Parts: sequence; structure tokens; C-alpha cells
Amino acid sequence: MTRFEGLLNEDELELFFNSQDEITIIGFGSLISETSSRGTFPTLTNFREARIEGHRRLFIHPAFIFFERGIANLEEKKYSSLCTEPSDDHGFVATVFEVSGQTKQEWLRREEEFVFRVVPYTNLADGKQGMGLMCSASESDDVYIGRWGREKYESALQKWGLSSIWHPRHEGILPCDVYLRHCVLAASGRSNECSDSFLDETFLSDRSTTIRQYLENHPNVMESLPPETLLGRYSG
Repeated sequence: MTRFEGLLNEDELELFFNSQDEITIIGFGSLISETSSRGTFPTLTNFREARIEGHRRLFIHPAFIFFERGIANLEEKKYSSLCTEPSDDHGFVATVFEVSGQTKQEWLRREEEFVFRVVPYTNLADGKQGMGLMCSASESDDVYIGRWGREKYESALQKWGLSSIWHPRHEGILPCDVYLRHCVLAASGRSNECSDSFLDETFLSDRSTTIRQYLENHPNVMESLPPETLLGRYSG
């Protein structure tokens, strides 16, 4: 796996999945929850916490899946999911685990709008280091269009009343309430370090307001229960 590092293009991503039976995944949002992780990857192994340096975790893009599941709020711009971006001065605590039998297409169906980086991590428990695959922000919508085609791209934006996926900063975009509550609960159910990291090392689209600050001003977010059909997926 050491042959892969940094941003992977489409060909490198294909090779990444085809060249190894087991890959390491870095979970920084919903995958902080072991329940959610095992719901997506039932045979995962070695679930643990790790420190990621040189990257910032933030809410800066709309997630089509939130609209499909009925938990996005277009009027209030509460429809953002999490992503990461390179940033020398930032870092955060995530979860890390291994999965086998994954293919590029299976992975892309789950994470359709992201680009992907192989980045270093350090296990919190034992200090061991490794490399893992992590979803990252794209600089433009061109990757999505190249991957899925312009027709699907334009159809999705029109369907949900959006103008782009990765418009710079998506001014005023806010976290999806149900998703944010899920992530906060997931982090608080792990170590204090993981919980504090999510609150203090996760940012809004302005790249300065932390989730702790946001929740202090919007405590009602933690009362945003998911629909009954999503209780198992978005309950921490």
C-alpha cells in the first residue's frame, strides 16, 4: 500500500482496489460510528481510532443522498455532508478499519461525489502508523461529470434545486441537522479525544466556526431525530 499516497486519479483508484485484498478506510463522519460502519461493511476488522494530520474536516458541499432520504433542508441550506481537504495547520481524530473484497465501482456508488486520497494516520491506542483511503473535497465538479456524465450531473442538480456540488465555499451552506446529530453522538460514544476533536476540529464552510461553536448557538440540532426508517443509520 505504500506505493499509493496522496490524491488518486481514476486509473490509480482502480489499481488501488485491484492490487490488494484488504484496504484501510479512514472514517471521519458517519463512519465514526461502528454501528454505521458495520452496516456498510459487515465484515470489517480492527475498528480503532487514529489521528490524521495535515487535513481539515469541514461541511462544504451538498450531499445528494440527504435529499434522496428526505433529511435535507434546502430552504435553510442545511444539506451539507462532511469532507476533508489538505491543510498543513489542521488535523483531527477519525476511525480506521480494514475491509476486503471492495471494488472501485462499489466504493464510488457509496462516495460518488468525492475525490480520494491515501493519507498517513497514527493509531491512538498504540502509536502505530499506516496509510488509509480517505474521501476528500474536489476542486470542481469536473471529476463528478467525468465519472458519471453530464446528463446525470445536471439532472441531479435540477432535481434538488442546486447549482453545483463543489462551488467554492458554498456560501451559507450548513450541516444537515440529522447527519450532524448522528456524527456528534457517534463521536461522543467513543473516546473523549474523539468527541473533543469532532467538536473543536470540524468546521463550517467559513472554515473558522467550529461545530462546538455552532451547536452552542443552535442547540436544537441535537433534537433533530431521523425519520423512523433511518433510525438505525443516523442515531450515533
